[in-house]
Amino acid sequence: MYSFEGHSPHEASEVIAVELNLNVDEKKAVFRVLDETDEDPIMVIRLNQNWINTFGLAAANQVLDAIATFHMPQGQRRDEQATHLCFRFAEGSHINACRDFLLNNAAYQNAFAPSAAMLAHLATLNFNYPGNREPLGFCAQVNKIGIRLDDIQTIPFFYM
Repeated sequence: MYSFEGHSPHEASEVIAVELNLNVDEKKAVFRVLDETDEDPIMVIRLNQNWINTFGLAAANQVLDAIATFHMPQGQRRDEQATHLCFRFAEGSHINACRDFLLNNAAYQNAFAPSAAMLAHLATLNFNYPGNREPLGFCAQVNKIGIRLDDIQTIPFFYM
């Protein structure tokens, strides 16, 4: 997990674009969301093409829709400004609650992969992990710490 402190929305969108390898349109969408919101925090997700090649885009969209609607009032989404890219949460603990919900729901478990540390630990036990080794995506969390200042950190949302 990397942490970057004290960026304007424009700088934050640049850092996130590099960290998550976003394309130009995705970077513009992230900037627009960061510039227009005072909410804290925002999770940005870039899908993993290796995961999509295995499970399909429809399966990825099912997981992203679950994140977008997790604990939201009927008919509302947390990714309205940038569908399936930027997810606005009321507080950081809600990101963790959403992750735990997905991880503990059989319909979404393929979205998660073991971390390198977990695989290394299993190897010391002579256990070969038989499941999925690719996470659905790569994530960054942006915390709005002031009107024009953002802290950014990559987060292991889709890793066990």
